Amino acid sequence: MRAHVHSSALWRIQRPKTPLTPGHLLLRLNDPATAFDAASAADLLHCYRLARAALGAVAGATGAALYLPVDWHPVGEGLGEPAAETSTPTIHLFAEWPSAGTAGTGSAATTASALAVPLHRRSAATATGLASAGLDTLPGLDAALRAQMRAADRPTPSRVTAAETPGTAPAHHRPIVLAVPEDAVSQAHWTAGLGVPSLAEADPPLLLAIGEALAGAMVYPPGRPAVAGPATAPAEPPFRPTGFSCWAVESWQPGAGPLELAVFGRSHRETVHPLAIFLTRGSLGPIPAG
Repeated sequence: MRAHVHSSALWRIQRPKTPLTPGHLLLRLNDPATAFDAASAADLLHCYRLARAALGAVAGATGAALYLPVDWHPVGEGLGEPAAETSTPTIHLFAEWPSAGTAGTGSAATTASALAVPLHRRSAATATGLASAGLDTLPGLDAALRAQMRAADRPTPSRVTAAETPGTAPAHHRPIVLAVPEDAVSQAHWTAGLGVPSLAEADPPLLLAIGEALAGAMVYPPGRPAVAGPATAPAEPPFRPTGFSCWAVESWQPGAGPLELAVFGRSHRETVHPLAIFLTRGSLGPIPAG
């Protein structure tokens, strides 16, 4: 059963059925039929800000890796990606703090080490590395996070921004450009600079622009070469993804650089597992503890 942490109007924060690390949380849409529009994007950002602030205040979290699957469930060993617990739109949040790596049995040292274990051999984290704070179990940590988020989620006159005010046109963000990186691990590996150091500093139009970029890549995948990609590339057959896996790694330290989104087009006919390569390159961690 997923432990409930906090609910908002359209999104909720939960502990997954099998938390891979002490900082593994889910941001899930309450109703999978809800359209992803400006209001939904705003509430998602609200939940993320609450989660980030609570993890920092309660656990001393210093960063996080964020994973978003779009029309994709992992198969096989699933290296480099968490299991799909539901078909409901979900973002996996893997927060890390300095003592999490010393939590002992049942707790992976890092997000990367947890995801390097095949799906069928993974076990739930049980310790937190926060015994000195009296939060040595996940239920205790979740209770503290729940209280922190409840206290911080004070009613306000309105969270509706000008972009979401009824009767007005939504604000627009510059298009998100998916570019082929020089070290691409597959035909359908792209990156995009988001222009903010954290999702907590994003706005609804940015999230909507990401959605538009993914929808476009589904129909017409950015090819090789790209503006930010290599000048030449081996001849490869056309690849059209049926879904996506997206990763972004945030540092919550002052002075963090702009956030980069790594996007992988996925298909059950893919000949290489892009996230396994992405993982072994060290792209997911360890997240700097500062």
